[in-house]
Amino acid sequence: MIQNAHATVASKTENQARKHFITIIQKLTLYGNHFFDIKSTSDKRLPNGGILCINYQGVKIMDPTTRVRTDGGEKFFLTRDL
Repeated sequence: MIQNAHATVASKTENQARKHFITIIQKLTLYGNHFFDIKSTSDKRLPNGGILCINYQGVKIMDPTTRVRTDGGEKFFLTRDL
């Protein structure tokens, strides 16, 4: 698999290879997200905390173990304790 992938970019210039790489990773579900650990929460759906994902589409909360979205598209409120 790696050898096949290498063969597709071996003849490209550095810039062409970078463009090819970016074209591939842009298709990934989590591309462009910024991730933040949720250390504690009162939400019973996240007993072990979670991962806050922010991108151009909005905010998502993911389970830290499975990396699956846990907010179910529901509204939620973010607060920060000082």
